[in-house]
Amino acid sequence: MKYKFKNKLLYKLISHNYNINNHSAVYGLTVGKGLGSAALTFLVKRAFNIHRLPTLEDRHFTNSFINLHGGLGKNNIFICEEFLENLEDMTNEIVVIYRHTQVELDKSYPKQKCILLIRNLKEEYAGLILKLKDNADEKGEKYIEISSDIINCFTDDSNTYGYHVAIKLDVPKRDILYFDKTFKQDTIENNEFIVLNDSTNGLWKIPVDSISTTSKVIESTYNYNEIKDKDSYYYYVDFSSSNDIEFTLPTKKLNNKNESLLCRFVKRFTTC
Repeated sequence: MKYKFKNKLLYKLISHNYNINNHSAVYGLTVGKGLGSAALTFLVKRAFNIHRLPTLEDRHFTNSFINLHGGLGKNNIFICEEFLENLEDMTNEIVVIYRHTQVELDKSYPKQKCILLIRNLKEEYAGLILKLKDNADEKGEKYIEISSDIINCFTDDSNTYGYHVAIKLDVPKRDILYFDKTFKQDTIENNEFIVLNDSTNGLWKIPVDSISTTSKVIESTYNYNEIKDKDSYYYYVDFSSSNDIEFTLPTKKLNNKNESLLCRFVKRFTTC
């Protein structure tokens, strides 16, 4: 049985897009990650009481991510009246969707506690994964640790989004928020699974032997031992903890590196 949404705004945040005050579009998670997926992540955190350590917060709530996607301007869904008015209803409905999904998963995957799911990566993400894998191989370690968002997109189809590197994981059914069979067709991508990472430190433990290269492009043309795009917001996230790897931060982040918090606060009025 397909789940029928009760709240239209939640449907739009999960699927395609929402127009704030019938003017500025905020894209849903199915379209891509931005302020819409940040709003959905906030609702999921609220629904399941997910709390991360202050310095290891979800990427959606870092200043770099928010500024990259329009900052606190007209696209700021968090101060949108409709969003605030529907906050309780959407939070409660996410729990209902999760419970419905668990029933559908048991029907589709009987007698299974886990489902083999695939996460395909490209470019910077693929390069980082391969670098972590190389370091683990050199040390004889069987796992790497990498941080991720609270809500993550996986698939059970190896031909979906081939890209450069694939990670295959046995994901517990209890960690799946919803999947393509939860809703009517075209609500989300075919063969898509939304997987929760509710760990306190945001880290995902990945077996090294679950990582494979799916394209020679990453091996032949992309030097993954060097970060080329220094302005990429990917590197604001602490991707690793178990491996001693230094990633170059964008110049913007380093300009006020040695300034005190108070200095930065009053900088607009005086100099330190």
